[in-house]
Amino acid sequence: MEKTTASQAIRSFLKKGGNPFSSEETLIRALEEAIQKTAQKSLKEAARLAREYFLKAGRYSDQVKISAAKMYAMTSHRSGMYIDALMAYGVLRRLFYGKPDSLARVDRALVDVHMYLGKYPQAAKHADKALAEFKKQGLWPDYYMTLVNFANLRHRQDRHREAEKLYFEAAEYFQNNGDNLSAARCNYNRANTLVQLFEFEKAEAAYRAAEKVYEESGHGLDANDARYGLAWLKMLQGKFHVALLELEKCENAYKSGGDKRGEGLCQLDRAEVFIGLGLYVDAYQAALNSRLKFKKLGMPYETAKAALFAAQAASSLNNPTMAWKLVDEARQVFFKEKNEGFQGVCWLLIAELSNSPKGQNEAALKNARIYFENSQLPLWEAICDLRAAQNPRMVGGALKRLAKNPAARNAPHLAAFKSLVQGDEYYRKGHNNKALTHWRKAADILDKLRAEIPPFELRTSFARREKSPHVRLIDAEAQKNPAEASAWAERFKTAGLWMPVAGPHVDPQVKTRLEGNLTALASQVSSLIYRIPDRRSLAMLSKGGNLMQLRRQIRSGMVTLEAAFPGEFVQIGKLARLAGEVSQKLTVIQFHLGEKDIFAFVHEKGNVRAVRYPGGRTTLETFLTRWRFILEREILGEYMAGLKNGHDEENLWKEIGNWLWLPLEMAGREKNILIISEGELANLPWAALLIDGGRLTEKYRIWESPSLRHFVTAQEIKFNSRRTVLFRGERSGLDDALDETESIRELAGPDTEIFSPCHRGDWPWQGDFEVWHFSGHAQLRADNPFYSYLITRDGPLFAADFRLRQCRVDLVTLAACRSGEQVALPGEETTGLVRSLLEMGARNIIAGRWPVSDKVTALWMKEFYNRYFKGETLMDAVAGAELKVRGQYSSAYYWAAFAVYGAGDRGGENV
Repeated sequence: MEKTTASQAIRSFLKKGGNPFSSEETLIRALEEAIQKTAQKSLKEAARLAREYFLKAGRYSDQVKISAAKMYAMTSHRSGMYIDALMAYGVLRRLFYGKPDSLARVDRALVDVHMYLGKYPQAAKHADKALAEFKKQGLWPDYYMTLVNFANLRHRQDRHREAEKLYFEAAEYFQNNGDNLSAARCNYNRANTLVQLFEFEKAEAAYRAAEKVYEESGHGLDANDARYGLAWLKMLQGKFHVALLELEKCENAYKSGGDKRGEGLCQLDRAEVFIGLGLYVDAYQAALNSRLKFKKLGMPYETAKAALFAAQAASSLNNPTMAWKLVDEARQVFFKEKNEGFQGVCWLLIAELSNSPKGQNEAALKNARIYFENSQLPLWEAICDLRAAQNPRMVGGALKRLAKNPAARNAPHLAAFKSLVQGDEYYRKGHNNKALTHWRKAADILDKLRAEIPPFELRTSFARREKSPHVRLIDAEAQKNPAEASAWAERFKTAGLWMPVAGPHVDPQVKTRLEGNLTALASQVSSLIYRIPDRRSLAMLSKGGNLMQLRRQIRSGMVTLEAAFPGEFVQIGKLARLAGEVSQKLTVIQFHLGEKDIFAFVHEKGNVRAVRYPGGRTTLETFLTRWRFILEREILGEYMAGLKNGHDEENLWKEIGNWLWLPLEMAGREKNILIISEGELANLPWAALLIDGGRLTEKYRIWESPSLRHFVTAQEIKFNSRRTVLFRGERSGLDDALDETESIRELAGPDTEIFSPCHRGDWPWQGDFEVWHFSGHAQLRADNPFYSYLITRDGPLFAADFRLRQCRVDLVTLAACRSGEQVALPGEETTGLVRSLLEMGARNIIAGRWPVSDKVTALWMKEFYNRYFKGETLMDAVAGAELKVRGQYSSAYYWAAFAVYGAGDRGGENV
């Protein structure tokens, strides 16, 4: 019978039930071949076919019934429908009555089914029966297949070393007998145990071998199992973004293949990756999704793991009530299954959640340790000991155990924390040099990891989550070795530049989809905006479900594109030399905010000196609180007379100048000064500080940069273009903005392009320009600066949009509120409009630090461009604009609102 005829006959049988074939043997052969072939592509479709076969087989002989039940059991089993599989295997047991070898094969299958249903004693019972029967009859292929099932059970019970030996024994048998597919399954399962034992090289080799056999044999879903295992391996190696990308591919393959269990496992592992990155909202949602899926599949072990990960995320999100509820749910399952390893993990979380006295917290950690001693989970043992090592009473034993733990050697983030706590212990004992050695090692490991992570949200979150040895190094080295301390501060602040996503490695389909997602997000956000009259700022109201989903899609797209552009890990010595080279041309003042103190590193002519401000964080916050009050008073003063008091503000700038600037001992030194600040200091109006009766900018030319490397990169931008483009955003409440842009157009010349009002699509994707000027509304997103934005006619233009552009611009001016405000805290990489524009290719950026007055902004901008287009240097033109406005408005709120970020004046490009 030809293939098309056979297909028609199968459809006829499944629809009507009558046998269209010449015999039952032909019927069986045709149905089994069709179901097995379908299963290679889609388990869901194969299970549907098998169920129809099973339902129609009742009127036929036992031979047909056995075939149908076998197919239904096999496809249900493989697709995670374990209750259906259990029913089908029960039918087979009745049909195989009196056939011990066939009954033993059913027992073998039931080992896995009962294991996934959490019925371990039943699983072990079926394994013993099958092994005994196959050994008795000398059915060695069946014996070793059952040995694999038994190894699965031991692996599930966290007896990984025992399982690994069983898998290896079975793989050797199948390999020697030419059964490559069975050997591949053994290699895949063995790799799973090797990963748990942190033998990464052996695990990867085993996964690759299995994947190759499956691919060559046309077993797509089995090959996907191997790729899923490799994604899990990458996660443990600290390659979080690679793991996310691979898990997404695996989940899609499982979904199209109808493997619901595989889908759930990918979601579960994604939750673990998100926890590793510090993306706790995403981790919580992914864990709950997988928990629901596993509940529907009747898989208690996986359900409990999902609940545990959700509890971890809930704890980090400051939701202890939900965390306690979820961890109790997980504990009950692990207790019932006698899974001591994950009972220990539950106790770890309990120690974290406990608000009780330290003694009880120690008791929870000790309980966890007891459970781990009876399991084989080196990852969680290491996490337990790292927490215990933070307690002086427990540190000694914890460090001894960590020295023997393979996870603490092979998982990079764990190895970093081991070095960190070891350094802390040496420091407590007065062994400072040994402490520094361990802290340096920890910092190098973490920074290498951070540099590899794509920046878009992932790197920032990772930096927030991880404990940092950099603070210890900076504090310890500041006085003895300020050059090295300043280099650590540079690397602590930023893992490096984030280059634009472009070039031949970019997938055009992903980029197009990403651009569409950003446009869709802009449309969603624009519908949620309200306007504040006479202020160049707007606020977004809501974080709805659609917005969150779009943001996840954008992040996924960005990570996919940026994975082709890994960051550069820069050695400390190179950063120190770079600072020395720059300081030959101009003075660099680099600030670092410690936990309590503030440090300033002054780089001059190749030398570095450190200035320490004890308790500086508190002092700075006190000053900034006073400044925020003055700002609010000035804003309200436009509407309510009698609230101004200039003496308060002048006193503030004198006090800050005396406290912050005078200790730097800058009198009579270099006039050009680059300030690299962070956190709260980045929003300080340096121009307003009063020193010896004069403003700081009357004595120096001062500009800023996110980091030393941003400054050097900006200085290297060279081109010759006279193109000026003016962008008018939404004009609501900005009556003076129109006059502002008209004045700039007249100064720039007749070839000036103007978009009024501008749309998102009006902003160039590539090319060289002299000036971009935006006049309109902007919004800082302090929760996620990647989504800070400028308002165009058809919605926000996000900082993230500039990640996709390749434009070199001599000067970008953002005449909008809070467009230059920075929200980064020490050790966190954040971006915003300024940083994204610099990394797009802007040489200099002028942006606002706070909500600005429309009328005064127009005055400032007209004066600045009048000077700039007539040939004054950038910094002189800025100083002239400040002086002009200060002559009419005394408060720094008006005249010091705009700062320069980037390369500063031309000259010294060879730095």
